[in-house]
Amino acid sequence: MPNDDERAILAGIPLETSATRFFQRYNGNSIFNLEYQRNSHLRLQSSIGLACTWSITAGYCLSADVHENYRDNHRVDTRTVDTWTSGYSFTFRRRMYRFAWVLCWALLASWTPPQARRWRRFLLRLFGAKIAPNANIYSSARIWSPANLIVDDYACIGPRVTIYSMAPITFERYALASQGAHICAGTHDIESQGFQLNAYPIVIKYRAWVAAEAFVGPGVTLGEGAVLGARACAFSDLEPWTVYVGNPARPLRPRRVRFPNDSLGTATPD
Repeated sequence: MPNDDERAILAGIPLETSATRFFQRYNGNSIFNLEYQRNSHLRLQSSIGLACTWSITAGYCLSADVHENYRDNHRVDTRTVDTWTSGYSFTFRRRMYRFAWVLCWALLASWTPPQARRWRRFLLRLFGAKIAPNANIYSSARIWSPANLIVDDYACIGPRVTIYSMAPITFERYALASQGAHICAGTHDIESQGFQLNAYPIVIKYRAWVAAEAFVGPGVTLGEGAVLGARACAFSDLEPWTVYVGNPARPLRPRRVRFPNDSLGTATPD
């Protein structure tokens, strides 16, 4: 069937007249009503504001409790609960904290430019993270639980880095995780019938570098100045001032660079 413009042409009516009649027909409709649009924007802004306020308040209230006793950090014991059928590995309290955090970061931080470092540090601290005033966390980083994150002076968590902080993850001074790296403190007991979830702390020491898309497993410590090469996988501790590559990571060569406040490869306080 012909559309409005085709019928207008067949009837000898100019297209401008047809378009004008269209807008006149819907002029009173709420879709084109500026007042309706203005009210819709206000309602949307209010909803976002309420969601942000709720997520920040809930996260702040729950973060202290979540940080304590990380070894049984609200994880469900598969000896008493069948997580295969229940679908939950954490208690309701922990899930509420995570929901508030994910909502807050998505609405208030994930879209921010690199220069908004102070704002992102502020949000992370509200949810229990210990962040130095000169540390840098990129907006595209994915942090599982800020309550288990410690970032020291001048340390950097780069773009698209995953911080799976089921247990404490510590970045010491000048430590760096490059884009796409995965720092994973959680694992499962493969000998457990319930596939028990476990968590072990990770420490990335002074001047250590986790290169692009590398993986650091639970319980691993990267020694001072250690380098984990791109896409390498570390499942055991790395020696200081050594370059590692491959899966599993193996030593390639010593890292010969030293810094002014180092003494024989060992960092000394400023």
